[in-house]
Amino acid sequence: MKTTFESKVFSTQTITLAETEETLVKGGRDLFYLLFKAFEGFKQIGVIGWGSQGPA
Repeated sequence: MKTTFESKVFSTQTITLAETEETLVKGGRDLFYLLFKAFEGFKQIGVIGWGSQGPA
């Protein structure tokens, strides 16, 4: 199974996890300036966390 997506704003990267290829966007503070462009036209978003962020 292969899960992919495209981004017009961010660079994507494909990795293999448990014999499955996954596409992801690797972020960081240096990319914050692109968020306004990435969320343009959206009215609602969801945020998924992990580790200590999950329960929050």
